[in-house]
Amino acid sequence: MQYTNKGPIYRRKSLGMTLVELLICCALTVLFISLVGQLSLASTRNYKHS
Repeated sequence: MQYTNKGPIYRRKSLGMTLVELLICCALTVLFISLVGQLSLASTRNYKHS
């Protein structure tokens, strides 16, 4: 029974999890970059004003 659990289905599940994790990581990186960009823009604007 353990052999059936560790068959192609198990590999597919692990691959799907990695794909989901990759998508989440990409989304997080994009959000982080956008936040940093907004902060840098705000800091440059404040610097120019002051």
